[in-house]
Amino acid sequence: MPKEIMKHLVPILSFIFGQSVLTKKLWPEYEIVDEDEGEFGAKVTDDSQNNAMSLVSRGKADDSMDSIIDGFKMDIDKRTFAIFEERRSRAPDQVLRYCRSSTAKPLWPMFSGRLPKADIPSCKHCGGRMIFEFQILSTLLYYFGVDNGRDSLDWATIVVYTCESSCDASVAYKEEFVWVQLY
Repeated sequence: MPKEIMKHLVPILSFIFGQSVLTKKLWPEYEIVDEDEGEFGAKVTDDSQNNAMSLVSRGKADDSMDSIIDGFKMDIDKRTFAIFEERRSRAPDQVLRYCRSSTAKPLWPMFSGRLPKADIPSCKHCGGRMIFEFQILSTLLYYFGVDNGRDSLDWATIVVYTCESSCDASVAYKEEFVWVQLY
């Protein structure tokens, strides 16, 4: 994973939520490991076999997951969340999803509050198309020990779009486009 993503994480969160929210406490330091999500499809651990709350077993959606998704056909937000949880359960500790590709799409936890493709702005430097590069999952809040209080830091997902052509490499910092989906 490019180190520049982590270098920009705190400024992004500071901009979105305000500096005072981020400085209320010192957050622990963690190593972020870059692993391909496909590697998790075939892995089975003792924990996943014993976890009664797991929606996925042996890397495949089980019958209970299919039943849950089918039961939510009429409620698009619940259905989207069930699909999100099934996918996220492949690597439940993940806090960041990175895929810089013109075909990559964010994994949305809810249907409402998704960014319509037409609302993604063009690059302010070259006028080119901006594409999905990475998203920050709300799981990060757990690892930072954020309370679930009314005024606490919270989001469903934070999605970052960058210039498809990575234009103007001479500029150290460029304005990217960030979309925050709230619960």
